[in-house]
Amino acid sequence: MGFHEGLGLETTPKDHIMGGSAEVGLFSDKLQFRTIYVRGGERGSSLGISTEPIQKKGNVLGFLLTSNFFENKLVTEAEIDTSRFDPDTSDEFLAKRDKAYRIKLGGTIKDYTYEALYEYIGRDYEVIGNPGLSKDKQGYAFKAGGTLFKVHLLNLSFSSITIMLKKMISIRGLIPPRARSIIPLASLRAFPSLSVTRGPC
Repeated sequence: MGFHEGLGLETTPKDHIMGGSAEVGLFSDKLQFRTIYVRGGERGSSLGISTEPIQKKGNVLGFLLTSNFFENKLVTEAEIDTSRFDPDTSDEFLAKRDKAYRIKLGGTIKDYTYEALYEYIGRDYEVIGNPGLSKDKQGYAFKAGGTLFKVHLLNLSFSSITIMLKKMISIRGLIPPRARSIIPLASLRAFPSLSVTRGPC
């Protein structure tokens, strides 16, 4: 998505891409609002079907709201983007519209950190100049970690993501061997990722 990983525009001299952004901060920048708009066109490959290159055209509008009111104990992000993209302006089909949004919250409390994320990217969500953008997916993830008894580092994560109707579940954890005598779960030491892939129901 535009704000999270950057628009990732890969342009050439034949591309015509322009845009702008604006940002405002409130309450000593503890609450920030940002918007970005990009539009333009580019020439793509016709895959040998025609000698004329395909003209692509599109635009994307994004909004991002972030907050940090409790000295990093609770940091939030909320983003929504909408796109309009036509992969071939010479055909009879209209441009497709779609959306993407992301909500994240996390923070640091003493020696512990946490993060929760939900993300959705529509099947027809496209950003002009970034054909490799991941799309048609949705999922959530949780992460937590910290120093156990001020000695041992503990990290746990869980995620469930559906990409093109395939669901992938991942569980990761890292518990140092020295923590075995403290908590029963530590007997797992470091357990690898557990991935489960499911097709459409």
